[in-house]
Amino acid sequence: MEEVLPEIEERWLDTGEATFKGQPLVLLNEQSQLLANVDYNVERLIPDRYYEVQRAIGLDSGSDGFGTEAYARELASEFDLDADELLENHVDVGIQNSRLFTRDFGVAYVPTVYVDGIRLADAFSLDEMAQVMDGTIEAGDQVELPEE
Repeated sequence: MEEVLPEIEERWLDTGEATFKGQPLVLLNEQSQLLANVDYNVERLIPDRYYEVQRAIGLDSGSDGFGTEAYARELASEFDLDADELLENHVDVGIQNSRLFTRDFGVAYVPTVYVDGIRLADAFSLDEMAQVMDGTIEAGDQVELPEE
């Protein structure tokens, strides 16, 4: 995602043509639970900075200590948030969202990217994103899968 994110920002997010909403899912482990809570609390506490925080989390993914309480506390400090509020536990919300996204939207892998409600065959394809946004690809259309 790091390869395409700058262009997504320049073409669609910075221009206001599109908005971003991430949804961490409580699928794997305690790390995913903690990050789902952080995500929920960021959206609740500072919705106008949601994307900025999501971008920082995405760029930190895989770094030492990522997804730990210490990581969340550093994130809180970076974005001038109360760490305890950022870590406030909303287990039920995370589990409900996970069920909703996996059952109702067919999310089976990460990342799954939707544009205007259409799940992309290739989450990293700028061309596919543009085709959905300009109406060339519509709901129900069949598209070729990316070559491996």
